Amino acid sequence: MPIRFATLLALLWSVTLHAQTNPLWHEEKVKNYLPHMTWPEVQDLLTRSDMVIIPVPSLEEHGPQTPIGTDYLSGVERAKLIAQKTDVLVAPILLAGISPYHNGVSRYNRAFS
Repeated sequence: MPIRFATLLALLWSVTLHAQTNPLWHEEKVKNYLPHMTWPEVQDLLTRSDMVIIPVPSLEEHGPQTPIGTDYLSGVERAKLIAQKTDVLVAPILLAGISPYHNGVSRYNRAFS
């Protein structure tokens, strides 16, 4: 009887945990990164700090061997590391514009001209 109760309890606990997770989310939760936070977590953080890091990386080519999002990925990851060490909030990125000095240099820019 105790084994059945323990099994039932474990099953109910796992169903409860599963119901509270997003099946599409496969990324580890990052501390102080706004897209990963709940509103109570944001509210708590804002009692300790009124600063926000807003990454403004670019999307541009870096040659055929490197992804177009190199600066984007680097900027966001650096902001996350800084936020965790300084206990400030990281907002979602702002993609501010284009790099016109690359026009005509790659097939990517010609495709979207």
